[in-house]
Amino acid sequence: MDPISICRFDCITSTQPAVCKLTSLAQLVEFFTSKEPPTVKKEQRNQLFSMVAYKPGTRRSKENVETLSAIVLDFDNTEDGQLKLPEFIEQLKQLGLIYLYYTTWSHTQVRHRWRLILPFEKAIAANFWREAHARVLKLLGNPVGLDKAASKDMARMWIMPCKAEGGAYEVGYDIAGKFLAPHTLPQTAKTILPLVIQSEFHESTPSDICDALNCIDVNCEYDLWLRMGMALHHELGNRGFAIWNTWSSRGKKYKDAADLRCRWLGFKSGHGVTIATLFKHARDAGWQPTPPANPIAYVITTPTSDSATEKPLKVDNQIAMEEFEEADEFVDPIEKCLADLEPFAVVDIFDFPCAILKSTYDWIQSVAPVPIPIFSLSACLSLMAFLKRDGIIGETNLKNPNSGLEVSICES
Repeated sequence: MDPISICRFDCITSTQPAVCKLTSLAQLVEFFTSKEPPTVKKEQRNQLFSMVAYKPGTRRSKENVETLSAIVLDFDNTEDGQLKLPEFIEQLKQLGLIYLYYTTWSHTQVRHRWRLILPFEKAIAANFWREAHARVLKLLGNPVGLDKAASKDMARMWIMPCKAEGGAYEVGYDIAGKFLAPHTLPQTAKTILPLVIQSEFHESTPSDICDALNCIDVNCEYDLWLRMGMALHHELGNRGFAIWNTWSSRGKKYKDAADLRCRWLGFKSGHGVTIATLFKHARDAGWQPTPPANPIAYVITTPTSDSATEKPLKVDNQIAMEEFEEADEFVDPIEKCLADLEPFAVVDIFDFPCAILKSTYDWIQSVAPVPIPIFSLSACLSLMAFLKRDGIIGETNLKNPNSGLEVSICES
C-alpha cells in the first residue's frame, strides 16, 4: 500500500499542518483508537485532522491540496429520514471495503451521527477529487443522512474522536477487505445508456469549459498543456487566459502569470486546435458534459444485442434532467452556493490596480492571526471607505457637512 498521509491541526484556526505518514493499516487504526476519546464540551473540540497532502512549504487551503489519501464522510442525519449506524455498517460490509468509523460528539442513541473513513488504494490528485467524490457516493447508493456539502470540501478539517459528557461512543473498523479505488469505479452519468448530444460544443459556456478542464491532469505533458491554452484562446479569446492561468497554477511547473502571458500572446487561430480538442481530452479523463436545457438537443439510444436495430429514443426534458440532477436534500446552503459559483471564479480579485489598496491588504494579511484573503479584502475596502468618507459626494451633489472637499464619487 502507498503511505497514507494525514495532517493534524491543534485548533480550527490552525493553518500549518503537522504531517503524519502512515505505512500500514494497523497504524491507521492506532491513529484513531490508541486512546480513549476525551470527554469535552462543544467548544473544546480542538483536535482536528485532514486526509490530504499539501504542496511542500504551503499552508492549509484548497488551492494547496496536492493529493488525497482517503475520503471522509460525515453522517449527520439532520432531517427526519434518518439512517441508523448498524444498518449502514451492514450495507457497507457487502462492498468488502477497508473502512474505519467512529461516532461524533453529537451522537445519541436516538439520533445516530458518525464519521466514516475509506482509505484509497492510491492517493488521488486534487483535480480528480470532485469526480472521485461523486463516484464514491454513487457506490454507496447516495445514502440518506450524509452531509454531502461537507464531504465535498477536500481541504475540510475533521474533528478527532471525542464525546460529550454522558454521551454514547462507538468505534469500528475492518482492515481485511480491499482498498477503495475511485479510478476504477463507474463514471457518474446517471444513466447507463449511451448519451448523444447534438451540437455539444456549440453552446459551451465558461462553466462547461472549466468543468472539463479541471478533469485533465494539470501535470500532463508539455504539448498537451500548451494545446489546452490554445483551445481556450481559440474559443474565448482573451477571456480564456484567466481560466488557463487558474488551472495551470495548480501544477508543479507553474512559474507565474507573466510567464503564461508570454506564451498566450504567441497563440494564433487556425492551427487546428479548438475547444473540441479540450473536450476530447476531458472525456478521456472521465468528464461528462452537462445535459443541455433544450429537450431536443440530445437523444438516448437503447442498446440491444443487435446494434443495427438500435433506435433513438426521444426523452422528455423533465425526466432526463431528473436522471442527471444530484440530490441535494442535505447540502449546506452556503457550501452549495460556493460550489455553484466556483466555475466562474476565474478572475483574480486580488490583483489590485491601486497601490495603496494593495499595501493595506498585504499589511492586514501579515498581522491577521488567521490570514483569510476575502476577509482582508473586506477590511481593506471598509478602511478605504472610512478614510475617504469626507471626500465623497453623491449624484445629488449632497456631501458630508464636515467635509471641505468637493470631489465627485467617480473622481474618488
